[in-house]
Amino acid sequence: MTMLCSCSIFTARSPSILVDKPLQVQAKMSRSVEKTDKQNPETKTNKMNTPTRDFDNASIAAAPREAELAPETKLNLAAIWQDGNPGLPSARNSFNENPEQNMDGLIRRNLLSNLQLVDFETSTLNEAPHQAAPESAAENSESTALEQRDESTRRLQEQFGVTISYGQEVAVSLPVGGAERTLLTLPADTPPAEIERRLAQLRENQIRHIESNFAVDILPAGSQVIIPQSETESSNYHTRAPGFDELAGLEAALMRSQPTSLAINADRIPVSFMQESGRGNTRASYLPEPMGGPAIHVWPASMRFPATQSDDTRNPENIDRQRGLIRGSLEEIITHEYGHRLADDLDILSQENSDIARELGFHRLPSPAANAGSGAERERWSLIGRDGYYYEQYADGWHRVDSQGTSIDENGQSTDPKGAFRVAPENLAEHVAVAPSSHYTTNPNEVFAEGVTYYRLNQSERASFLQRSPELYRVIQRYDQMELDRAYGTNPDGSSRYLRRPDGTIVENSESSRRLIAEFEGSATRP
Repeated sequence: MTMLCSCSIFTARSPSILVDKPLQVQAKMSRSVEKTDKQNPETKTNKMNTPTRDFDNASIAAAPREAELAPETKLNLAAIWQDGNPGLPSARNSFNENPEQNMDGLIRRNLLSNLQLVDFETSTLNEAPHQAAPESAAENSESTALEQRDESTRRLQEQFGVTISYGQEVAVSLPVGGAERTLLTLPADTPPAEIERRLAQLRENQIRHIESNFAVDILPAGSQVIIPQSETESSNYHTRAPGFDELAGLEAALMRSQPTSLAINADRIPVSFMQESGRGNTRASYLPEPMGGPAIHVWPASMRFPATQSDDTRNPENIDRQRGLIRGSLEEIITHEYGHRLADDLDILSQENSDIARELGFHRLPSPAANAGSGAERERWSLIGRDGYYYEQYADGWHRVDSQGTSIDENGQSTDPKGAFRVAPENLAEHVAVAPSSHYTTNPNEVFAEGVTYYRLNQSERASFLQRSPELYRVIQRYDQMELDRAYGTNPDGSSRYLRRPDGTIVENSESSRRLIAEFEGSATRP
């Protein structure tokens, strides 16, 4: 059974949604692959051994965008990223091992930097300008005019995910990458309708830029997306226009997730910013291939989070205690979903690749029918214990079971679930063979995606990951390197051409880069 990734949230901020004019676009989801796999087990193999990926089982009829931009406003951030900037390997980019230029700095420098390239004098939107309501100065006092301006400002701030301030000029800014980034400055008397027009154009430019540099298609607002929930049930949703903060978080995650996020051996992945909330109040979800994907859905709950990890203001103690349960940013959320993309390639949950699940520390338990006579089965996983037993998630902790899922008490005797030997989540690492990288341990698919997230997210998280779970760290490192080798090839002697540095930058495999990684891992594991 293929599982749909979804993540719950535990923070609060009132999300605001403004939906553009609906476009009748439908994501056509097919389950033919899953049915084919059941009929022919040989079709479900470890696809890391294949040179290309076949995504023909899913298609999205993308509607043309309403705003076709003038040539002068089309973006080419690749030109900015070249000239020695690291971390963006592609057919047209070069690599650089300069430790002064790390992934965190690259993200800070380049997120939304393309917006300053826009020339409003030569760019147009193919849509009617937003008309302000007729207003007579004689009929409206100055205070009323300010109230109307403030109301329009609040609406625009919610709509675009920005801060608008007034002084000698109108300044539109966004806190991203640990700093306040100015997106736009206009004369002080600029009406809200003109601010909205220019922000809409900037947003369209940013979407085009992301789509031109990564293997993603951001669905236009109002697109219809059909998501299968089971063999017989599906749900209809609609997309909305993302804010600049969301686009910044997405771009940062795409930079972190290379080469998974690049179109080297893969088709493009549709990314949908959803208007309606998903089931279970999820933040984001990944739709796997057998269910009609690949596709990534970003739900309204994600609007509660800052754009990047540099904007996460939690203290280190809370980060450690909440890891996997509460996210620090949209960058982390979407990096996790790209971990699922890599897991999808590996078919981690399939019986044929159960050896991968075992590497991750999991043992599949017999799955009882969910309902008598229904034939439906529930995925049932346990973590392999150090004591020869297994540990299955139960209530608010873990309890000991044997290989068949029978509950075992502290004396090694069979018992009912309530009498089983219990382990609290914070003590789980002491009892299992492979400690998870976070508290999100539902199944091997989630543990793999979590490991990929903290391996790629930044140097601090990668060091903490190595300290918490050295066994899982090595498993994730190996599969991450396999993807780098598949994307960029190997040397004639079979060695890797490129490596991922601790900060996430992808660099040439050289003596200095190997030494840097070895020194990092040595210091991270040193008491």
